[in-house]
Amino acid sequence: MPLKPLFLPLCVLILINACTITDDLFIEKKEEPINLQKIAESNVSAFINSQLDSSEIYKPYGFTSLKITKPLAFEQLETLEKELLSTPNDSSLIRQIQAKKAFIKEEQLERNAKFDHVFTITSDTTSIGILELNYRLNDTLGVIDWTPKIALNVPPSYSLIIDYFFREHTLFMAPSYAEARNLSRAFYSYFKTQLETFNTVDSKSAFLKHTLNVCLELKAFGTFDQNKITQAIFKRYIKEERTDLTEYIPLEFSELYETKNNSDSSLVGYYFFHKFSGNYSSQIDTNLVLVEFSPYYEVGKIFQLEGTMESYTNTD
Repeated sequence: MPLKPLFLPLCVLILINACTITDDLFIEKKEEPINLQKIAESNVSAFINSQLDSSEIYKPYGFTSLKITKPLAFEQLETLEKELLSTPNDSSLIRQIQAKKAFIKEEQLERNAKFDHVFTITSDTTSIGILELNYRLNDTLGVIDWTPKIALNVPPSYSLIIDYFFREHTLFMAPSYAEARNLSRAFYSYFKTQLETFNTVDSKSAFLKHTLNVCLELKAFGTFDQNKITQAIFKRYIKEERTDLTEYIPLEFSELYETKNNSDSSLVGYYFFHKFSGNYSSQIDTNLVLVEFSPYYEVGKIFQLEGTMESYTNTD
């Protein structure tokens, strides 16, 4: 068989393959944009891990959006440099740029960035540290310093409920998963919005602890029963906060009542009547009290009452 008829197709095939290889070698590929948020998060996580002992465990729960700021001198320098592009021989502009760069160097000015990071540190079996820190980063996104916003220690038994709160797992039981999920999201949003209103470390940490306690009760009940929640929160309050009262025995709770604003009917809080016995100042006695709660089920004022439960709850 003559080889010539096969030669031309073979040459064409080689030429096509060669073009394909050449295209692969010289094609312009778009680079992925730099994700400053991810770089900053990675740098901060690495920094935290570098500060820990081998027995300590770091668990991140989230970062806020990175906010980048730069001194006014940088803005002024950029404006001058843009003007120089249109008049590159302007000696006055050149001197101004040189002076501005010298000022930035002398004052050690630099761009920086900030964001908040929530995480836990577990170092032993006695407690879990919950931290929210505001990190300040330099222009290469390295850690400069940090400011605490939450600093809270809780028992290891809180480990699961911490996950539930920060990862917003479903807390409630409902006829459908979608309904249970929506109820849970609404609950988390309600408490997290309030959490961000606190301006001190102590107040924000205390409210987070309270919120986690509410979550614990909700998870145990599976349903959103305000009567059960407030009763459980008050019992926990007596146990953890009222060390002056011992041998506490709850005897009777009224239903939970709402307090509303007279002008616009907005919710002010809740209250119930409660009868209990306990040892106070080495004396065992039975007490009737009115207990106030905030709209977030925090225990507020407690008023000692005289008389019977029925005299306050009987509406007939």
